[in-house]
Amino acid sequence: MAHKLKINPTAADVTGGINAPLVVTNGGALMTDRYGMCSSRVVWWYYGLNPEKKVSMTYKHPVWDWLDIDKRTITRAEDGHWDIVADFFGVDPREEPDPLYALDINTSQEPIDTHPEFYNLFAGKPPTGGGAGKNGSFFDEDGLFVDFKPTYKGDLVTNQDWVGVKAYLFASAVWRETKITKTRPTDTDLDGVGYIADGSNTPKIKQKGKGEVTVPTPADRNWLLGNLAYEQKGKTYTVRKEYLLSGKRKWNTGIYKKPPVMPPENTAPTTGI
Repeated sequence: MAHKLKINPTAADVTGGINAPLVVTNGGALMTDRYGMCSSRVVWWYYGLNPEKKVSMTYKHPVWDWLDIDKRTITRAEDGHWDIVADFFGVDPREEPDPLYALDINTSQEPIDTHPEFYNLFAGKPPTGGGAGKNGSFFDEDGLFVDFKPTYKGDLVTNQDWVGVKAYLFASAVWRETKITKTRPTDTDLDGVGYIADGSNTPKIKQKGKGEVTVPTPADRNWLLGNLAYEQKGKTYTVRKEYLLSGKRKWNTGIYKKPPVMPPENTAPTTGI
């Protein structure tokens, strides 16, 4: 139930005691950020006892009663009255906002021998005991890649595109979802961090009246829930999720699936291992 606003104290208000009235000197404005979190600050003038009981931490906003107190400050003035300042936060129950989304795509340098096609196409199968492979690749006696060395046909270098190649650019992406809600993430939600986000947990774009659309994803990749964080203000939560895009082999289901599912052996014909 909203409290009735009373603006500017009068002589009749300065009676003291626990039943002294609260006088709103600043009713506040309603502010809404781009995520849908609403906030408002209210200032009261009070001349009486126990100001912390007059505006408790469960007190509702005098205009928008779906806003809850997150912070309260009580200050005694020189003339003996109290200034009570409270910051309220909440989400309009008549119009809970859609989540907001962000996509960050970037590249990083990774060792060339971690490329998914390194053995199949670039370097071939390491010779037993070490030695030369395809395109001038060279392996040590343990079968570990050393580098691409030049190969010749007469005086002509035949593998100029490979000589000295040690790294490649790996494209990765992070999908971020931010939602304002009255509901705290469940234990099941928290348990999903660090695991493949598939099935009902696949990241989706949600918009009122338009249903859900799966986040655009390359056919040979999938997503993992890399981070989940929430912050409470009043009784409203800002929930943030980050999904990490896999490489071309997708996330290893033996490591990142819950429960683990061992990946099948590669039975397709290849040019190497």
